Amino acid sequence: LIERGWIETFTEAGDEHSLEKKDNYCLSATVARRLFYGIVRIPYHSTVSKLGTFVLNKDIEPKPLFFNDSDSPQINQLYELADPRKYAQITSALEARGLRSSMTVILYGPSGTGKTELVRQVAHRTGRDLLMVDAAKIYGSYWGEDERNVRALFRMYRHIEALSDHAPILFIDECDGILGRRASNITTRGDRSNNVVQNMLLEELNRFHGLLFVTTNDISNIDPAMDRRFLLKLKFHAPDAQTRVRIWRSLVPDP
Repeated sequence: LIERGWIETFTEAGDEHSLEKKDNYCLSATVARRLFYGIVRIPYHSTVSKLGTFVLNKDIEPKPLFFNDSDSPQINQLYELADPRKYAQITSALEARGLRSSMTVILYGPSGTGKTELVRQVAHRTGRDLLMVDAAKIYGSYWGEDERNVRALFRMYRHIEALSDHAPILFIDECDGILGRRASNITTRGDRSNNVVQNMLLEELNRFHGLLFVTTNDISNIDPAMDRRFLLKLKFHAPDAQTRVRIWRSLVPDP
């Protein structure tokens, strides 16, 4: 909330009448606490239930993951970059250069290579909560619902971020349609929906502060404007023979 310009500082607990002023906004301590209480209950908001799931860090079960030796360095780098201390250094450096203070990552590769579970484990290891969204659920059945869903999703993330010790991870899964090139000649409702969602997503990314992870099976047809919004693109490969042996050994108990 401080970063969004709502309040300069928080008042001491019990100071019921103090006002904090920032950019012509005033918020009493009492109203602030009531507002925060409402935000805390956001995980149960109907929008979250419809679009995805909010997962607290403490509820993420740690799991061993196995990747090809050639992919391991980039996986370790991702853990390192999402670490709160390293993340703070990166965002501060970006802000100093007049850039967006966010970490946006595309994980791409064949299905079943561990992209989705990796995001969960990054959240667990770095102490971050997780807002998980199915990209297909962003598209609505009624006129204007696509736009409202995108707006509501990022508004929800900002609310959760304001209450978190560490910025949560916004995770949009299966983004093949969203990342693809926008249609120049709109002939179907599907073309219009894709263009609307992409345009809204690009607009939100221009002012995004936090961590965004998306997954897709293929980025060969990614829209150029969308491509420029992501700092990291990590490719996943199907497990080789050595990795498959490690997976099986983890699943089958020793005799």
